Amino acid sequence: MKLRPYQEESHNFLDKWWSKKKRSSILSLPCGAGKTFTASSWALQGNGKIDRVFWAVHREELKKQAIKAFRDLGEEPVVWDADNKPKKWWKVNIIMIPSAKTIEATC
Repeated sequence: MKLRPYQEESHNFLDKWWSKKKRSSILSLPCGAGKTFTASSWALQGNGKIDRVFWAVHREELKKQAIKAFRDLGEEPVVWDADNKPKKWWKVNIIMIPSAKTIEATC
């Protein structure tokens, strides 16, 4: 899948941000603009910047979306959640964090 011009612009911004040794950032794009694809493709672009990816999600739909995005980019992620606790960190780790709605449903 090819990046759209605004996604390439986001990649360039993240490259500049990372080069300043700033390791925390937020990618803000409108609904349907491809935030998951943009961020996952940047994280895996292979410039030696990132050894591991930790992708936190709070909903099943977002977990499935992230799994698909990383698989489409040729990387098999591992999912960490209440039912699955792998013995080691993988290159791509999708971590399910319970939301208030999920916690409320179990109480």
